[in-house]
Amino acid sequence: MSKLNSAALKLWTDDFSQPPDGTSTDSNAGSVSARSEMDLAEQKARNQRVIQLLNSWLADESGYDEATWPKVKKALEENRLSRRRRFCD
Repeated sequence: MSKLNSAALKLWTDDFSQPPDGTSTDSNAGSVSARSEMDLAEQKARNQRVIQLLNSWLADESGYDEATWPKVKKALEENRLSRRRRFCD
């Protein structure tokens, strides 16, 4: 797995390791408003990391996508039950 994919996977799993409803497993978590402010700040930071990750993917000029797409497209078109093609050329 490439370094970029490893970083993306770690970012993805870190983002979903917390409960989605803003609850905390810490019994001394503080007030609801303080918790929601912290959750908002954390979400903003996560959003910025995801934006940076997406921008790095968009800036990728390695040619991997251009080289791989014809192979993926061919594999998807083969052995279809329908005669209709999935992709237009």
